[in-house]
Amino acid sequence: MNTDSKLTNPAELKRVLPLAIAAYRDYWHYTCELALIDEDFDESLEQFDRDTWWSLSLSPEKADDYAVDCIESLNVAVHAFGEITEQAKIALVIVLKAILSLPPEKQNLVWGNAYTIEAEAIEEIIENLLIMLDEVEYRSPIDYNYEAFMKLLQEEWANFST
Repeated sequence: MNTDSKLTNPAELKRVLPLAIAAYRDYWHYTCELALIDEDFDESLEQFDRDTWWSLSLSPEKADDYAVDCIESLNVAVHAFGEITEQAKIALVIVLKAILSLPPEKQNLVWGNAYTIEAEAIEEIIENLLIMLDEVEYRSPIDYNYEAFMKLLQEEWANFST
């Protein structure tokens, strides 16, 4: 099955939607956790190894090699996970737009409802939906993420349905 037919096939979209949601949520979670570790490590250096912490900003060449390696590794990891999160977000948006472009009877097959939304509003609505999804407590099960997303979808987009 080619990509174009996958994006118009309600059964395929219904299958990939929960996976796209869960992938985005997992990668987003990992990115946030790594960013927190990065911040916490900086605070630890400031509190427990002030000489290294000062050296990092004033004379990086004099800083502890292990601390520098940790900081650089964390920065690389945060950036890489940010990129993979962005890829997952783009994939999810593509799936959402594909579903919204289906006729109402086919949308109903995918998510049990149909939404008619003006094309100009779709980007903003999807972005708002993803922001709200980021605020939902993270858990890794695919079903949990899918149900959380569907609840937000009904709350957010019901206002835009015609």
